[in-house]
Amino acid sequence: MTSFVTGFVLGAVGSGHCLGMCGPLVLTIGRIQAPPSRRAQAQYSLLYHAGRVLTYVALAVPAGLLGQALVLHGFGRALAIGAGLLLLTSAAGGVGARLPGWLGSMGATAARHACAAANSWRAAHPIAGPVAAGAANGLVPCGLVYAAVTAAAATGSTADALALMIGFGSGTVPALVALSSSTTLLPLALRVRLRQLTPVVLALTAALLLIRGLAPRASSPHHQHAAAAVAHR
Repeated sequence: MTSFVTGFVLGAVGSGHCLGMCGPLVLTIGRIQAPPSRRAQAQYSLLYHAGRVLTYVALAVPAGLLGQALVLHGFGRALAIGAGLLLLTSAAGGVGARLPGWLGSMGATAARHACAAANSWRAAHPIAGPVAAGAANGLVPCGLVYAAVTAAAATGSTADALALMIGFGSGTVPALVALSSSTTLLPLALRVRLRQLTPVVLALTAALLLIRGLAPRASSPHHQHAAAAVAHR
């Protein structure tokens, strides 16, 4: 539950960043272009953002497995400290983290092709179309998503990583649904406040991870059991 709440707060506070990054894309493929009924637009928006959250869930699986493997092999503290430092760096840079070099270019190109394909496919597929379009949106390179995935890996548990990323995706939904239901953005003053709060929430999350990595503590029963299982193999 704590992981879900952490992810939700990060997503909700980061909505101002999301509107700047994903706003144009949401207005292009995240809403019905022909004048729709309010019910039809609401259904489309829910399917679209469900697809986006599914992408975040898919990202949580390898992040959680990696974090869990590191914890099982005794690198849980190092993982928490490293993740905390990365989040602090991201907070100091205004959530401007990017994938390095050619990997970032490949990611941007793949996301662009996926969005174009989803945009041409969605009209003929009223249910799968918006889900696919939302999933493509989730592939767009984004520093805030990278920060959330880093925090998910640092939980050291696949279940907690999934909960955090579901919470993160859910937290970004209200602002983007409001955008897809209207041609206007949230008030400028609110967007500015949300953008100002995003680095603060990242820094607080980083502090929690650093405390987890640096503070002496007894191993949890879960980790003791996992360590015993590794030792007996």
